[in-house]
Amino acid sequence: MWLITPVGFFSIVQKPDDKQAGTLTIRARVHGDLAALKLHYLPGMGPIKESSDADYRFRATAPRKEVSAATARLIDEIDYSNFKSEVARLQGHARSNLYHDVWSVLYKLQTAPEFKDKELSADSYGGVFVSGGNRVVGGHERDIAILDAGEKSFTAIPRPEHTEVQPEGHRDQLRETVTADVFEEKHTIVKVGGEGGELALVGIRIGEVWRFRVESNEAAMSGFLDDDDQIAVPEKPWVETWRSGLKQLDCYPWTELYPLEVHEEFRVPILEELQSRQKKGVAVDRDHWGRALGMKFVD
Repeated sequence: MWLITPVGFFSIVQKPDDKQAGTLTIRARVHGDLAALKLHYLPGMGPIKESSDADYRFRATAPRKEVSAATARLIDEIDYSNFKSEVARLQGHARSNLYHDVWSVLYKLQTAPEFKDKELSADSYGGVFVSGGNRVVGGHERDIAILDAGEKSFTAIPRPEHTEVQPEGHRDQLRETVTADVFEEKHTIVKVGGEGGELALVGIRIGEVWRFRVESNEAAMSGFLDDDDQIAVPEKPWVETWRSGLKQLDCYPWTELYPLEVHEEFRVPILEELQSRQKKGVAVDRDHWGRALGMKFVD
């Protein structure tokens, strides 16, 4: 079993001799990790042995029950909301950045097709719409038919009695809103991630015009928000300018998160924004962003 903790990285296994002795072997790549584990959580651990020929250079054994108790203590003492920040506090940013690389590799479990969970087949699929001629329609045609039916329903409401229900230009606004959310292809402009979740600036192109908004799992990303931003955060609206999209993104420390995806057409603008923020003292991981962009930062 692998354990990545604020005090070190360990591989715990049962070797042949452990079974008879009632012990477990704790292995590590850094001597200091085992020393910290022994000092703070596992005083019953035996002497640390070193072998340059082994996969893990350092190892020691400890009674199985004491290893179990030490693991429980590590869990009981969790009082932090972000694991990598706690690692940085205790072991430095170099170790924290290394763990971020591990996070990035394991992120493929969530995105790579070969790891996707098999979905159960459904007995029915979506809905249908019956046209005036008793013809069943589906897919995109169905969506348009439902939208048209909704517009006709709005039109049937007497205007003087329902001014709020049927405002001026409501049909154009309704079609525009639904078109943006349903019918236009959504593109990921830039996606970043961290221990708490994912955050993306997405865009839709209508003709030659782009519209943008930030999409995220607010519950998962709440640890990155300031206190004022966490109060009743609504879904972000579509905005019409690049600057307005960035303003939504700047509610989060996106430059400090791990870049997962960057749209080809926006590589240069993203690089310019990163360089601009870095000059203002904002933390930017140049190595990770440089690889994601396929471009070099200009000092």
